Amino acid sequence: MEKSTKSDSLIGKNEDIQKANENISDNLDTIAFYLLEAIQRKSDNQLKKKGA
Repeated sequence: MEKSTKSDSLIGKNEDIQKANENISDNLDTIAFYLLEAIQRKSDNQLKKKGA
């Protein structure tokens, strides 16, 4: 019985870790998106300043 409880506990912890990793991945995707948007805006602004 005790081994089953430990196993269930580990499974629960692994599921929590997996959810946290998915959240981190989503957050990194969001950060990457906004960084790309900012880089594109800066690039567009530099082209406008140069008169291109």
